[in-house]
Amino acid sequence: MALTIETIRNRYMQTSKHGRALFLSGAEAIGGFTGVITPSEDVTSTAGTTITNFGVTNFLTSGSTQTGVHTLQAINQPGITKEIALISTSTGNQIIKPNNAVIYTSSGATGSTAINLKGFGASIRLLAISTGVWQQLGASNSLVTFTTST
Repeated sequence: MALTIETIRNRYMQTSKHGRALFLSGAEAIGGFTGVITPSEDVTSTAGTTITNFGVTNFLTSGSTQTGVHTLQAINQPGITKEIALISTSTGNQIIKPNNAVIYTSSGATGSTAINLKGFGASIRLLAISTGVWQQLGASNSLVTFTTST
C-alpha cells in the first residue's frame, strides 16, 4: 500500500495539546527510535512516469517484455535517501533516469545516468550526496545495472 506524506501526517502523527505536530506516531516512531514511517509509492504503469526523490518506490508492473523509462525527480536536498524495488513478476526491465544528476555506484563507476532494474527482486538504495549526485548504498547484484544511456 502506498503511503503519501499527507497520509502519514494525517493518519499517524500526533499533535501536542498546543496543536503543534510532535512527529510521533502512536507507536512512538520517529527518527529511528522505534522505527521510521517512510513515504512510499506504487508504480503500476509501464509507461514512463516521474517518481519521487525520497522514500520508497515499488514497481508493480505486470506482463512481459515491457520496458518503462521513469524519471527520478531532481535532488532538492543532500542527505535524502531513496529506495527503489521491482517487485512484480514482469519479465520487462524498468529504467530509472535521475533528473539533472548522475549516479556513483558501489563498484566505483561515476557518471552513470540510468539504473536498469532487470527482474523480480531487483532493488537499489540511493543517497543524495549533493544536488547533482546520487550515491548507491550497498552492493549491486546481477539484477541491477547502470549505463550512461537508455
